[in-house]
Amino acid sequence: MFDRTDMRQYIGIGWLMAFAALWLSLWAVLPRQEMTAKVEELEQNVSHKNWPRAEQNLAELEETYQKNRLVMQIANSAEEIVVFRERLGEAKALVKHQQEGALAAIGAIKQAAKDATDPFPGP
Repeated sequence: MFDRTDMRQYIGIGWLMAFAALWLSLWAVLPRQEMTAKVEELEQNVSHKNWPRAEQNLAELEETYQKNRLVMQIANSAEEIVVFRERLGEAKALVKHQQEGALAAIGAIKQAAKDATDPFPGP
């Protein structure tokens, strides 16, 4: 039917097509734009010292994370998810106590959210 070289090529092409399909489906499902918009709004409210609205933004960001947690865990390793959750907790504490360091924590959340919502993020 097929000799070994041809069969290996078909198997390799099949694996590449399956990987591309998985990557494209995760790219379509992950909430990249929604998370980015919420973090930008949070950053804007903290920089303007609108603390009640910033707390509300954090709650919305956490709700978005909880809603899409399964997809984010499928697409990423545990490290990206743990880092995102740690940064979110840090920012919640800083915003709750209305500290200026909240802006730095939100910068860290921005990078962690990017890593958590990219399909197969690199090192």
